[in-house]
Amino acid sequence: AVHALIIDAQLEELRASERLHQVFTDLAVSGAPAGEVVRQAAVLSGRPVILENVAHQVLACEAAGQDTARLLAGFAARSRAVAPPGRTGYDPASGWLVTVVGARGEDWGRLIMARGSAPEPRDVALVERAATTLALGRLLEHQRESLERQAHRTILGAFLGHGYTDPADAEARARALGVPVAGRRLLPVVVRLVSSGPAGPGSPDRSGTAGGSGAPGGSGAPGGYGAPGGYGGGSGLEAHARALQVADATAAACRAGRVPALVGSLDDTRVGALLALPPRADPDAVLGRLADRLRRRLGDDDVIGAGSVVDSVPEVQRSFLEAEQVAEVAARNGGGLAFYRLPDLRLRGLLHLLRDDPRVQAFAERELGPLLRRDDAAGSQMLAALTAYLEAGGNKAEAAKRAHLARPTLYERLRRIEEVLGVSLDSAQSRTSLHVAVLAQAAARES
Repeated sequence: AVHALIIDAQLEELRASERLHQVFTDLAVSGAPAGEVVRQAAVLSGRPVILENVAHQVLACEAAGQDTARLLAGFAARSRAVAPPGRTGYDPASGWLVTVVGARGEDWGRLIMARGSAPEPRDVALVERAATTLALGRLLEHQRESLERQAHRTILGAFLGHGYTDPADAEARARALGVPVAGRRLLPVVVRLVSSGPAGPGSPDRSGTAGGSGAPGGSGAPGGYGAPGGYGGGSGLEAHARALQVADATAAACRAGRVPALVGSLDDTRVGALLALPPRADPDAVLGRLADRLRRRLGDDDVIGAGSVVDSVPEVQRSFLEAEQVAEVAARNGGGLAFYRLPDLRLRGLLHLLRDDPRVQAFAERELGPLLRRDDAAGSQMLAALTAYLEAGGNKAEAAKRAHLARPTLYERLRRIEEVLGVSLDSAQSRTSLHVAVLAQAAARES
């Protein structure tokens, strides 16, 4: 009976070892980001697992059901006090099982399992195998997004997606990355990439930290934040590489301005940044300096959009969406300013603010409803022709060029538009009303 128990225990150890081998081999082969490796380590162990860099800033954290804010409270100071001998060791005072992460003689972080009790052999094997997978992934990252940007992008993605249900969790994660958000004025910024350059040679070192005092880290794509079509220089890997370069340049500009910031690419055409400003800072002055430093890395048509300054984490999501929409509208209408705020969009900005107002929606429907119904029923493009005409300021030759139509064809469509709507396009008041309705409808579609 004793012999059977011993054999069963040994077989269970072998099975556990095989599971670890299979899980982490699959993660390595699939190129899983650091955050996923950490998550799997926490799932397999049932314990919180934390990945930190050599500056003791948190790159990725999986709390395994524990309170994240409490787990990361005072993390840097606690981590510095933990220095077990060897590359893997257990610290009884903290209850941490720690292993060094690195390869080719270059150690860049540590993986920590918060156990609270002496580890079992399978726990040691787990953290060491996870650390090896992380090190291998880092070796393959030289052409991909840096861990700094990945960690920041994960938090930005949460703000842009569904937001953080627990503000303390968001504050703890940002603070662990070296970006304090509590008690700060938070300013979301979105860089909209329209041009294909420059952003080439001389881009900042991908291993650099984030603006202010950012850190390498994490992973995960922004939730629910898809890229619209129609903009952005290049495609595929070229566009992706440029977005990463601009993200690095934005982080470098924030560092140079001593502005703590979360910075990361949101997709192939957008880079997001959350600036954590001191209470007395002038947002416009900070944006001006940031734009000056960043402009030489942007193309002529790229734009910088900023949201409203907010004072708490729950408000960040709304302001970030505002920054994204400001940048989108500015990109559609051509750049020119160093950066854009909602008031800079003038009438478009006003209609953007009022886009959910039923009175504005009803006005647009009254003005354009018959034309929209005609387009839907006949499959015609009269609204597009009207938009081109209005945006050309009533210049029919320019409108025909914008609409890619022959002049006689445009003239005929404008005549039909007048019949359908019962208005005269020679009237300045009619053109103004219709233009406002077109802009209001476009703002409603962008919401």
